[in-house]
Amino acid sequence: MIILKQVLPEDWQQVLAIEQSANSPLYFPCTDEDIVKKYMDKSLVYFIINNDNQIVGTISFEIKGDNDYYCDGLVIMPEYRGKGYALEAVKEMLKLIGGHKHIHLVVHPHNTPAIITYLKAGFVVSGWKDNYFGDGEPRIEMAR
Repeated sequence: MIILKQVLPEDWQQVLAIEQSANSPLYFPCTDEDIVKKYMDKSLVYFIINNDNQIVGTISFEIKGDNDYYCDGLVIMPEYRGKGYALEAVKEMLKLIGGHKHIHLVVHPHNTPAIITYLKAGFVVSGWKDNYFGDGEPRIEMAR
């Protein structure tokens, strides 16, 4: 069981450290202070906190319109991966957003654990984008 706690502006260094912990070509992280602060300004970012009251990662989404949301980040720190926290966090995010909203995201096609997590949470593949982040890598579009 996890809880989500919305980050505060003064938490930017902790959010940056979590983003940097992703350390994978399959995730496009925030890499410096300016980028993480812009990310925190445009998105609702939450710490993922486990039963031991430890922060295990972050999840975030951006409100695009009345019924349109974009999940723009999910990072579980390496030492907490494989314990089901990502799926729990996605389910909690869906509760926060509420029922019949359109929620979409992108994920690297080789990020199998993330794809499986999103499929288990009810997302379906909805498209493909080449060079989505300008990093030369494609992304799978998923929606719910």
